[in-house]
Amino acid sequence: MQVYVASPGAEGKIVWTGKWVPFIDSLLQLSVLSAPGRMLRLPTRIQRIRINPDQHLHRLEQLGGKDVLHACMDPVLRTVTGGGVEITGLHAAVTARRHQQHALPTLEEVRFVPYVETASAQQQLPCERLLMKIVKTLAESNAAIANRNVVQELRDHLQDRNGFSDDTKCIVQDVGNGEIENSLLNALMTIDKITTRNGINQRIVEEVAEVVNAYKRKQCETVNVDLLKSAADLVLENSSSVKLKVVVVNTSAASVVARVSDMLKSHPTVAVETVFCNKEAEFETPHHDDTAVTWDVGSCEPPASAKGANLVVATDCLYRKNRSDFLAKMVSCLTPNGFLLLHESTSCPLLGTALEVMSSDESSEEKFVIAERKHIFDEFGFQVVAEKSEQSSGSLFLLRRTAAEVQPAVLIEVDADNFAWVHELKTEMQQLLDDAEEWLLWLVADTPSSGIVGMVNCLRQEPGGDKIRCVFNASLTGKALSLTDDVLCDLFSKDLVMNVYRDGQWGSFRHLPLSQGDGFVLREHAYVDVLTRGDLHSLRWIESPVVLSAGAGADRCRVQFASLNFRDIMLATGKLPPDAINCPLKFLVFCYKFGRHISVAIFLAQLYKCLMLLFSLGHLAMQDCILGMEFSGYNQSGKRVMGLLAAKGLATTVEANSRFIWEVPDSWSLQEAATVPVVYATVYYALVVRGRLKRRERVLIHSGSGGVGQAAIVVALNLGCEVYTTVGSQEKKAFLQSRFPQLLDHQFANSRTTDFEQQILKATKGKGTIQPTIYTAFTSAVINN
Repeated sequence: MQVYVASPGAEGKIVWTGKWVPFIDSLLQLSVLSAPGRMLRLPTRIQRIRINPDQHLHRLEQLGGKDVLHACMDPVLRTVTGGGVEITGLHAAVTARRHQQHALPTLEEVRFVPYVETASAQQQLPCERLLMKIVKTLAESNAAIANRNVVQELRDHLQDRNGFSDDTKCIVQDVGNGEIENSLLNALMTIDKITTRNGINQRIVEEVAEVVNAYKRKQCETVNVDLLKSAADLVLENSSSVKLKVVVVNTSAASVVARVSDMLKSHPTVAVETVFCNKEAEFETPHHDDTAVTWDVGSCEPPASAKGANLVVATDCLYRKNRSDFLAKMVSCLTPNGFLLLHESTSCPLLGTALEVMSSDESSEEKFVIAERKHIFDEFGFQVVAEKSEQSSGSLFLLRRTAAEVQPAVLIEVDADNFAWVHELKTEMQQLLDDAEEWLLWLVADTPSSGIVGMVNCLRQEPGGDKIRCVFNASLTGKALSLTDDVLCDLFSKDLVMNVYRDGQWGSFRHLPLSQGDGFVLREHAYVDVLTRGDLHSLRWIESPVVLSAGAGADRCRVQFASLNFRDIMLATGKLPPDAINCPLKFLVFCYKFGRHISVAIFLAQLYKCLMLLFSLGHLAMQDCILGMEFSGYNQSGKRVMGLLAAKGLATTVEANSRFIWEVPDSWSLQEAATVPVVYATVYYALVVRGRLKRRERVLIHSGSGGVGQAAIVVALNLGCEVYTTVGSQEKKAFLQSRFPQLLDHQFANSRTTDFEQQILKATKGKGTIQPTIYTAFTSAVINN
């Protein structure tokens, strides 16, 4: 059905197709279009609908070769007419948006990530100098230190490299506080204080070991997540199978390093099997489908369930005494071309060995060997695929055991301007499938606009695509890529799928979580609102437009307490539409007129006088936030006040008209004062304005123990009325009797049944009460009474 609507939506043309249901539905939508605002509205009820088929056909018009009928909306009469159809008393309610059923989107950005990012030697120098001071103190002490020979060996190594200084302040004077915090230098400074405090003894040695172990645990918990994700994606990209097995060895399942398995599982097309190995007999795994295996790496051979891994994850194994045995067992768990991800507390062999010595409480004839990492990796035939070092989170090494012989390679240059290489690529791709001999196809692009990265990702999904490799010059300076024999030899030996060169560094492009912060800012003025009505999970603090200087007649108040009323709950949960809270002007006029004539409610009379101004501010349903009506706090003069608002009362700061604000009596707390305005306003309107309650009349108040019920009892008793009330339990009755001693037993009835009708009639000798104040499910009994 086509509808042509003229601004502002009060009239238009509706195409007539001979079908009544679509036409009437279009009339209903016309009434929604004519309503102010951009909220979602649904027609909920109709008073009357009339259809005259003869007049309908006589009113047909032609527009663009189509039969159309003129339609219009009369907002005063609340009538929609179109052709021979007239709809009267149409009501369209504001409805909440549909709840979000799908998962939140994953927001990522593409960034160039170098394969090697290490801390400079200059950054490690203060640590080495401070370590020298600590090692010298330990070596010269008479305490029973395990592996004293290694401590003396460390002292000799460090003294040859850096000299010596006893002044700790001099050692760290060039290091900023931000670099010291949560770093190795911070741990060494703590150890230095311990070792120079009261001399070296066994207890001091144990304290030093505790500091080192705490530092190692903290390093595992603060690993850069982006670095871990880059390593995980690198493993996935260079694995030929979509089924991966990850073995986590001697690493806490709760540590950040162990989360690399979860990062692999985040890829929807990858099936990941995770095996956690620990020397503890019983331990928990992060997920129910993970496998837990008891394995003491130091004394046992790897179990069968730990073998055949595409990736092995371990921590602190490069600088330990038994590292050769440890690494050999790691290698036995790997598949050919498998990966080993190591997290070390530091990338410096001297520092790493020193930390192991200081944290070890066992001495053995086996010596620590201070060896460079390259010698360690070469011993087991590992290639360093990626290396990441940070002062605050230690070092990550991604290693790969590659074949001893490099596979033959064919290079094709990809040119963005000349596409002659396309035919050669097709021929070589077919040759990859036909040849029995194993060889690799390397695509090389030297221009940033070649699009080679996306093309290689697509080609790798084709048959034989696992034999394709990429070399891409993405330098921002425009410098040409020089593929010397040494460079090619290094690339061929590492055998990585993506080899992107940018300004002197090799790396690859990675999808990393978008840096969004936490989405929050510190602000003095804010209010609470629900972003999606009906979804309480969308409750948020929102920055308030409150200005520093309040306007004329307004007072800026600092909120201490804000009440959460039933209306707020109904609006937030979407059970009450915003347009259901309009305030009739007649209500306001009566409040002002009658408020002056009661002796106990000068406050209430003034209150409703102010409400005329409050609700003249506009249609509440049109406002962004409609939560929060009352508050208590301090005004600009520092006085304790309570007040009413149209909305935005659940806030840190509010701007209210000065006639909406009243001083809080000294005997009240601000918490109590925040509960007064709304309930007493409701009661005053019900009893005085609409009920016209007079002295010595009888009144029945349902649910007297509630907020409105208690306020109604207070007002009625102060007016000199005879009060009857209903309660749901004996506890509530006892509470009301303790607060209102004037209420006797015969003035209470049970609110859980309709028997209160007979109870009230007996108590009043058949006269009943003048009126009820609150209608409940027992409406018929109330009306009869």
